[in-house]
Amino acid sequence: MLTEELGLNLEILGNPLKGALVMFGSFLLGGILPILPYFVVKFGFMSSTTAILVAILISIASSFLIGAIKARIAQMNIIKGGIEMAGLGTGIALVGYGIGAELARAGIVNVQIILCSLYLRKSQYGVYASN
Repeated sequence: MLTEELGLNLEILGNPLKGALVMFGSFLLGGILPILPYFVVKFGFMSSTTAILVAILISIASSFLIGAIKARIAQMNIIKGGIEMAGLGTGIALVGYGIGAELARAGIVNVQIILCSLYLRKSQYGVYASN
């Protein structure tokens, strides 16, 4: 069915287990990169404000790198591919932030409870929101 409807060659698809493991590793790496600065905050080496800026920069840089690699594989302009991917990632993040802000403003999500629980959890480890 894949060959008739989508025109896919099943012989070049490869091993599904290998594909699943590569996808797992990619999601794991992509998900942990922006969180790394907050581990540094926990040990008191940087402030929370600096950590969020570093996390944003890591996210944009890693998106650019993935876009550049994708463009190189597709034999396209590397800079254009990197900017496209970084722009899409940043745009998606801003849309998500906007939706969350509007849900909080509408009273559907209570941000104060979330921030309070984060503050209490941080205070258990001796790291406070003012850092």
